[in-house]
Amino acid sequence: MQYMKRAARVTYDIDRLFKASFDEITKFPSNEELDEMQKKYRSDIEAKNDFKLTVKHERKRSRVSSFTVEIATPDRSDRLDHVQVVECAVAASKDLSKPVCIACSVRGETKLYLLDIDKKERSTLEVDIDSRVLCADVVGDGTLLIGTVSWFIYAFCLDSCEEIWSIQLSDSVIDLCHYYDETDDKVYAALADGSIAVLPNANSDGPPSQGSHVRIGSAPVMCVTLVDDKVWCGCSNNVVILETSTLEEVHAMVVSPSGRHQVARLISGEHGVWCTIRGSSWVILVDKITYDVLFKVDVACDTSIIDAVSMEMQVTVSPFQESRVTTVLPFNDELWVGLGNGQVLIFDIQVGSKEDSKEDSSDTIKDHLNESYESALECIIDDESHSDNENETSTEGKDSSERIDYERRFSMKMRVQYRVSEEAIRSLIVLREVDGPIIFSCAGTLSAEGGISLWEKETTEGDCEEWMPCSVRHEIRHDSRGERMTSPTMSVSPS
Repeated sequence: MQYMKRAARVTYDIDRLFKASFDEITKFPSNEELDEMQKKYRSDIEAKNDFKLTVKHERKRSRVSSFTVEIATPDRSDRLDHVQVVECAVAASKDLSKPVCIACSVRGETKLYLLDIDKKERSTLEVDIDSRVLCADVVGDGTLLIGTVSWFIYAFCLDSCEEIWSIQLSDSVIDLCHYYDETDDKVYAALADGSIAVLPNANSDGPPSQGSHVRIGSAPVMCVTLVDDKVWCGCSNNVVILETSTLEEVHAMVVSPSGRHQVARLISGEHGVWCTIRGSSWVILVDKITYDVLFKVDVACDTSIIDAVSMEMQVTVSPFQESRVTTVLPFNDELWVGLGNGQVLIFDIQVGSKEDSKEDSSDTIKDHLNESYESALECIIDDESHSDNENETSTEGKDSSERIDYERRFSMKMRVQYRVSEEAIRSLIVLREVDGPIIFSCAGTLSAEGGISLWEKETTEGDCEEWMPCSVRHEIRHDSRGERMTSPTMSVSPS
């Protein structure tokens, strides 16, 4: 009553207060009921806040992702049990002395196969991994490393075909690369939480006792590669370059204007570092030293010549684009490109001077008009002249003769266009570099009909050597119970 009187002095409406307090309220809630209502209200608010934070976190991490779903029908249910999706492939050597490892995923499980090209045999590496494999790498001592969705890295000995060790990291392992010499041995793992894990001494001696994480960005790190003494990381539409010793950031660059684009591949070659965008048909060449974009070309464009203005063209991305670049392989003066429609393109890379490009530009146009099956993709870049800081003795009164001028012309001309599969090309790796080089290509699924091709040079008409693919097929047989089995033998036949 005292509170009512005090309130009445403020509002000056005593009748309304008494009516609201005693006539309109039939039953005044107790303290227990008020506490329960307040507790329920707080729980609803906390649940809404947690949901908003989860959605915000996933948007920052995943950016844009797409996937396709194949619905199992009665006539397809048996077939889906045997579909082995090829995730990655890695060569244990460059002279065919060791087998090729192919990592496949079958209904959330990992299957590892070892192909001996010389003996034409295939063996299965017995593993117990109930997760999808994402990447693979072979370190200097011959240890096979496997990265999975379940945050684990598994190490296997190829000689004994046994698992050596396994460690769990902070998120899914998307890509692997290693640095190996007599004094230092490190493995760099690209993780889905936007960081890379550095694991020292990750070899056959045992699991690494300690490691470190380096934050790259908020999006997943899709690729990591070692270029000289630098670690190149692809995160979202950025390329971040780190020192191998100190792990300090040396440089960062944007290769695509949209933040929703993802750098899919970073492959080091003789002319620079080749970069691809996920879901795009563009290929970008970046200088190893100056980090400048030297070459930018759309391998699916219909135009014959791309001039300097095209360097500013927007990169288009579509996850369902058939001409999207899925993998690249620089080999000597060639660039191998695998597409989403199962085609393998081989381009000749030529580097000349600016004067040569002016003299040959008209001849290139005429050749393209006369030969419709060839595509000439040209891009002229002029690098500003710069001086060598290591040999610089004075910063004043420098003569122009002490400066080095760079005027380079990059051109790519398609030489081979071959469709080896109906599915996307997953891997292009070098099996043998000298004494008859061999290139290995692998498509989306591993089946009896093929999916694997070996490329070798053969003499064609006119005594010219050209790359020709030979498909690797697996023989299918059934056991006594009628179950489908794959024999370890394989046959090689021209495509």
